[in-house]
Amino acid sequence: MTNNINLETLEFPLFCQALRQKFVSSFAAERMASLLPKRSMGEAIAFQNDLKCLFDLYNSMQAFALENDNAFYELYARINAEDARFISLEPLDYLALRQFIRQLLALKAHLGARKQLERLSGVISRIQPDEALAASIDRTFDDDGSIKDSATPELRAVRSNIREIKRKAQNILQAMSARANADKFIQENVVVLRHGRYTIPCKTNFAQYIDGIIHDRSASGQTVYVEPSSCVPLNNELQESIIAESEEIARILAALLLSFTESLPTLEQTVDSYGYMAFLIEIWQFYSRYDYVFPEFGDEIRFQSVHHPLLLLGKNRDSIPLDLSLSAEQNLIVISGPNTGGKTASLKSVGLNHIIGMCGLPLFGAKAMLIFLDQIKADIGDHQSLVMDLSTFSAHMTNINSIISNINGRSLLLFDELGTGTDPREGAALAIAVLEYARQHGSKILLTTHFAEMKAYAFERADAKMYAVDFDYETFIPTYRLLEGVAGRSAPIIIAERLGFPAALIEDASTRASAMKSSTQAALEEINLMRAETEHTKRVLAEREAELAEREAKYASASTELKEKLSKRELDLLEETMALLQRGKRLADNRLKAAPEQIAEDIKQVSEKIQEIKAQQKPVTDLKLGDLIFLEKYSKIAKVLALDGKFVQVDLEGIKVKINRQDLIGKKIEDKKPQQVKVSAQNSADSRSELVLVGKRVEEALDILDKQIDNAQLAGLGKLYVVHGRGSGQLRKAIHEYLRSTGRVKHFAIASAEEGGNAVTIVEP
Repeated sequence: MTNNINLETLEFPLFCQALRQKFVSSFAAERMASLLPKRSMGEAIAFQNDLKCLFDLYNSMQAFALENDNAFYELYARINAEDARFISLEPLDYLALRQFIRQLLALKAHLGARKQLERLSGVISRIQPDEALAASIDRTFDDDGSIKDSATPELRAVRSNIREIKRKAQNILQAMSARANADKFIQENVVVLRHGRYTIPCKTNFAQYIDGIIHDRSASGQTVYVEPSSCVPLNNELQESIIAESEEIARILAALLLSFTESLPTLEQTVDSYGYMAFLIEIWQFYSRYDYVFPEFGDEIRFQSVHHPLLLLGKNRDSIPLDLSLSAEQNLIVISGPNTGGKTASLKSVGLNHIIGMCGLPLFGAKAMLIFLDQIKADIGDHQSLVMDLSTFSAHMTNINSIISNINGRSLLLFDELGTGTDPREGAALAIAVLEYARQHGSKILLTTHFAEMKAYAFERADAKMYAVDFDYETFIPTYRLLEGVAGRSAPIIIAERLGFPAALIEDASTRASAMKSSTQAALEEINLMRAETEHTKRVLAEREAELAEREAKYASASTELKEKLSKRELDLLEETMALLQRGKRLADNRLKAAPEQIAEDIKQVSEKIQEIKAQQKPVTDLKLGDLIFLEKYSKIAKVLALDGKFVQVDLEGIKVKINRQDLIGKKIEDKKPQQVKVSAQNSADSRSELVLVGKRVEEALDILDKQIDNAQLAGLGKLYVVHGRGSGQLRKAIHEYLRSTGRVKHFAIASAEEGGNAVTIVEP
């Protein structure tokens, strides 16, 4: 199928390369390098669903951190290229294998049995890391690749024996070097290992002083390396032990290699499944930095704020998205307008995004519908060939002929400036004939043009749509947006004028152009101008309407919030007034015995006002155990512990209380832990509680302290240890000033040296 898709022309390899460069996993990068459109819509949707499955998980939690697996990737490639009977591994190969197995274990532990990944459970289950093999490698090798003494008891014993032999041999040789006449035959007072045997460097006349065997000679010939006869038995024993060590190491490595080769069948499916999961994770890591959408597949093309991916990756926020549509009944889009306005980029965006969507990948944008195509053919750019002796026009015609040779109803054809490079009238006629031929075969066609005949052809057809690239002729700057239903002006004379051509030349060109226009062309331009103005007005109105809607939403939200705050404040004030009036009534009854009727009337009025406000406040309904409710009256979060008729038992930040359902004024919140400073405390006068305010701003710290003093008093805490640190002392000073002015604490003082010194203040609530 890919032979019928112009991947290179539409720059799909560049897109794959842009993603691959960001990948950490070599296995994922390999999959990205070989990515191609799926063979069927079912395959594309299946891969989409796998991605959605993982994306949904990582939209709610931190993604798995992949590690660089290149060392094992290269090892695995080498293993696959070799005959299994002749595989050999070096110590560093085993370390790469161990690291890869650790990565597999971490991935399995991370993915676990998550319900969100039920669709991928089959892939995950086929990842089977060989823990026993990893443990064997751990027992065998140090991190530098050397074999541990503890690899086997036999290796430990033989290496211990080697060390003992070396110690004895060195003692004998050092004793000889220490003899009174040693300087007569010893060249240098050191012990040297030569050919696996311990020797001492001697002068050439050593024979009369020492009996031994020469094992080596220096380049100058002045020094010979002699093994004294007294060391021969020890050196022989050393050689035997070294041979035994080599044999034991060979046995250890052979056992490891056997374990590895036995794991190869499982390893193959494990690597394949791991590579697939790593590919999905890498794609998530890449797309998560952008707004993306999984396209739907149908019988129409619809782009809503969809970016050309390479332009987005290159320009980021400066990239202008594409809005374009072609219904099932339509099969032609004609895009016109001046050069450098973005016509070709629009063609490439439609083609490239179709390829990406057919691979099962998301697009960068808000919404998209694609057609799953058999062919995506493009004639874009200059196909001039000196080797084949083809002109630009001939090269284009050759390419177009190959494009239309086997088209069908599931072909998308992209033509950039179809019919140019020759006589304009004949070129336009040929271009229209190509379109008619493609339409008869049911193909979808997008093309750019400057030909008036092509624009008129599109205007006359119900199954065609016109788009113009929006261009500011005042600033001479393209906007790269498409205007629907408008034929764009090529405006060569306007552009020439802005580029500084002589005024007389511009006037002459304008006169000639007006004379050449037919009545049809003049009428077309007039209609087009009206459409362009209408489209521009619609766009401006839409933008202003969106801006107004946003402002109205902000105003409504702010207004609602203000009303809630005012209502709460009014209720607080009325309740305080009620308390004062009741107190006044008691005083009047007990002391003055005067005007009780008036006070009772005041209390009644305030009580009625309180009930009126409470009636307007809607209590939280549909309560369930475990619900979290933000109670406006207390500005605290309560957790529902039990439901008892008209009462609800809640945990109010550590305090269990019963509240009437009608008094549960507030709103449910999601089960997310609020960022609060928690005080661990027991309900006793002797309990110690700590409030850590280190690193807080003064205002934030005082707000937290104020709330915790309330909690401490309600819980009956004896002391509250406020940890503010030393620092510049500003936080401590502010806390002390607050404690002096609040009137709600019995006593406060700096802690003793044992309890934290001047970094801690002890408060008695």
